[in-house]
Amino acid sequence: MKYYVYAVMEVRDIATSAAVVDFFKVCASYEEALDVYRQQVGEPRTIERVESENGVHWAIDKDESGTAAIVRYVLEGELEQG
Repeated sequence: MKYYVYAVMEVRDIATSAAVVDFFKVCASYEEALDVYRQQVGEPRTIERVESENGVHWAIDKDESGTAAIVRYVLEGELEQG
């Protein structure tokens, strides 16, 4: 069986010594992931859906210092209950 999960992360100042990568959470839906972003950072100003041969992600509040993102990953097989 195929499942989608949505990872919420933020990358800022990536080309500097002050680079920051925050990984917030892996969620079961895009909507849940967006809610996590709202709780951690605030209401997004911009969201851009980006599709490529590698899949789908949403760039959030992208500017010259970096971006936050919700990245959709595909999992295959059985999910282990925690």
